[in-house]
Amino acid sequence: MKSNTSGRVRSIFVHLVLIFLSFLCLFFFYILIVNATRSHADLQKGFSALPGKYFLENLKNVANDGSFPMFRGILNSVVVSSCSAALCTYFSSLTAYGLYAYDFKMKKAAFTFIMAILVMPTQVTAMGFLRLITKMGMYDSLLPLIIPLHLRQSFTLCTVTFSLPFLYPLWKRQELMAPENSEPLTVLYFRS
Repeated sequence: MKSNTSGRVRSIFVHLVLIFLSFLCLFFFYILIVNATRSHADLQKGFSALPGKYFLENLKNVANDGSFPMFRGILNSVVVSSCSAALCTYFSSLTAYGLYAYDFKMKKAAFTFIMAILVMPTQVTAMGFLRLITKMGMYDSLLPLIIPLHLRQSFTLCTVTFSLPFLYPLWKRQELMAPENSEPLTVLYFRS
């Protein structure tokens, strides 16, 4: 009975701490949204928990500001993130599949090398990468933001660790069940 009560008290305490931390995280976003709806004069008056009436006017001012191309920045972000996500998923999945499914001489060394790169911070290579991009004349392009992200070691590690041990036996089973000269997608329709 005593351990049940202490466990309940611990659970309530943990939930209260998590609720407080969640409130702290979300509160600053709320302040950001409220401040986006207030005028410059209202912002100088201080904190207000209630939203203002100037959201559309503020949005129009930012959109028409010639020194800050907001919509171009949003479009660039969408292009870079979607291309990077697609390339990362494709190449990291291929790398993980190769490391998991095939046996070759340097398999453990390759996996160890990928994991060693995983612990190296990106900032270590940033200056050299910036010099390389400047010398290549790609300084004003989106490609230097997209191409380096095509192989993420963390994605490869998660795929090797969590996904492939479950999916690989299914692929092998379907491969064995497929009739000769069948298309790859028709294998999914055959069952034993």
